[in-house]
Amino acid sequence: MNNYTKEKRLKLIEEFLKRKEIRNQEELVTLLKRRGFKVTQATVARDLKELGAVKVKKGGRCFYKIPDEDSEKLLTKLKVSFNNFVKDIKHTDNLILIKTTPGSATGIARLIDEYDIKGVLGTIAGDDTILAVSEKSKVNKVLKVLKKLRGEK
Repeated sequence: MNNYTKEKRLKLIEEFLKRKEIRNQEELVTLLKRRGFKVTQATVARDLKELGAVKVKKGGRCFYKIPDEDSEKLLTKLKVSFNNFVKDIKHTDNLILIKTTPGSATGIARLIDEYDIKGVLGTIAGDDTILAVSEKSKVNKVLKVLKKLRGEK
């Protein structure tokens, strides 16, 4: 009888992703094989998809992460904040200027940073203004996400 069930494999992958910054699927294959699992890259790819793992970028490094259950709550907070407190969104080149009601910018900037919008390198906030710096090639995608949070198309 094989004790290496899919459920155990998925649980182990979850543990690995919580404890380590796994950069690619081959790294996971190696870790699982060390634990006695007979897996291929294709198996790991399916497992990652089933777990809802996504690749995130942090400090110039990309690695897999399973989004927290709290990410839905964070998205809701972002939408509510954007709908209630964001007055305008403009951009030039890779700089995005978000105008808010007075006193709202720092809280919204923190939410943007926490939600880790793909393509946003970071934010700086004043009292009623947020400067979000985007990767130049992704500025249009970032704008689309920000405007969608505000309820625009």
